[in-house]
Amino acid sequence: MTTLCYHKGELAWDSRTTAGNIIQKDNAQKRVLYKGVHFVLCGSVPEFPAFMQAYVEGTGGANLSVSAFVVHPEGLYRASTDETGVWRTKLSYNDVAALGSGMEFAIAAVDCGKTPREAIKVAAKRDNCTGGLVRTMSIPRWK
Repeated sequence: MTTLCYHKGELAWDSRTTAGNIIQKDNAQKRVLYKGVHFVLCGSVPEFPAFMQAYVEGTGGANLSVSAFVVHPEGLYRASTDETGVWRTKLSYNDVAALGSGMEFAIAAVDCGKTPREAIKVAAKRDNCTGGLVRTMSIPRWK
């Protein structure tokens, strides 16, 4: 899978993709601009396009194995799917949030004073599905 982490305007993610126990690559780009919306995705890579389409169009997407942080001009959302389709929850600027296989490690690292970038590096020490380059994106403060 991967690890994505957000706190106080910084969104960070790793660049590892895996297939089971096999590392496929350590320089994957998980940030995608789709129809004017920024997605930072984790989960089943082949399902990313269907997830983004379902999110933007507001239809379908039931039970896809994808989660994401989605950046809008009005703020940041955590999004995933269930049996009804795509759902989203707006985050506040000060929230600590993480997604993916290393999310528990990343949240604990932020709770201990690490930045999201540093938290991804901590998660990579314990989660074999997290690794490679750590990329970041600054999210402007919103109301």
